[in-house]
Amino acid sequence: MLETYSIGITTFSKRFDMLKDTLDAIKTHRPNVCVLVAVNGNNKTEIEESYRSSVLQLFASYTNVYPIFFPSLRGYAKLINTLVIHSPTNVLLSLNDDVNIYDKSFFDSFEEILPKITRMCKFNGSFSHACYTKQGMIDIGWMDERLLGFGEEDGDLTYRYIEKYGEPVPEFYLSGINNIVSQTRDETVTPGAGKYSKQNREFIGLWTPGVGKYVRQEDSKIEGMFGQPMTKVISDEEQYPYENFYLIHRDKL
Repeated sequence: MLETYSIGITTFSKRFDMLKDTLDAIKTHRPNVCVLVAVNGNNKTEIEESYRSSVLQLFASYTNVYPIFFPSLRGYAKLINTLVIHSPTNVLLSLNDDVNIYDKSFFDSFEEILPKITRMCKFNGSFSHACYTKQGMIDIGWMDERLLGFGEEDGDLTYRYIEKYGEPVPEFYLSGINNIVSQTRDETVTPGAGKYSKQNREFIGLWTPGVGKYVRQEDSKIEGMFGQPMTKVISDEEQYPYENFYLIHRDKL
């Protein structure tokens, strides 16, 4: 079962202790699972050398952990897409660094429902712990990387999922994990709502009504996570067009 999925974690310098706790919990309960960690950079400043060194030492203390460093800050959408692309398995269990895995029942229950996951899903009402498949991301068009910061990616993905498949994103409730929802963020990124980025809300259309990817339209049949009927007015762009070619032809190498 362990070879059928990998785990991806997103993190940045201010959350080293959270990353350490999450990684330790994973390796305590599933020591052989492949873990990829997207280590984000800072906005407008270089990654601290002490942090880079500490992260590498942490990863070296475990087996089968692979870091992906971003020297400068990139959006959450970019991080998730990168983790899915680099995953050696079709299924990627995605975890934010601020989750608390307090019992192995989380992995037991996840592995039990794994055969039911065909495209993607979320757990316990949040995309902070979610599951993506390579083909599912290819089919829906990946997370929109025009969201340069943090926030609204889940709303955009949910809308597009309903638009394409005519049903909500599948959701499962799993024990053994809590979503802490840390407010720790890069203070140099302009916030729009709480810790989430202003640029993302502007692009989606939730900052200035009528300006953005979505606009309120009463006769729309899709609300998704927006809480009001919305219509997409800025088209999705093709992203990573060659990933499907790779999946089809990789056995020819």
